[in-house]
Amino acid sequence: MGAGIVSFGNMFADSINATVEVPVAANVSAGQTYTVVFSDGTSIEVPCTMAGVLSIPFNKNADGLTYMIYGPQMNPAMFIGMQPGAGF
Repeated sequence: MGAGIVSFGNMFADSINATVEVPVAANVSAGQTYTVVFSDGTSIEVPCTMAGVLSIPFNKNADGLTYMIYGPQMNPAMFIGMQPGAGF
């Protein structure tokens, strides 16, 4: 559904909040919940409130973190154990 890299550096170092909501343009639909998987091995569920934009909460000190957005039908867990040529 979408992917990218975060490079905040120290832009939000003085922020009171631990996270920063970042609107990301993606192929998403309002009313759906999407899984966002980060390169540090964590993931979160993010509800979409506006078609075409997903507001992803990132840690305020995120730098060099990559992310991928998966739709409900594209959860990466469903592909574990599947071999190439086995239906996709």
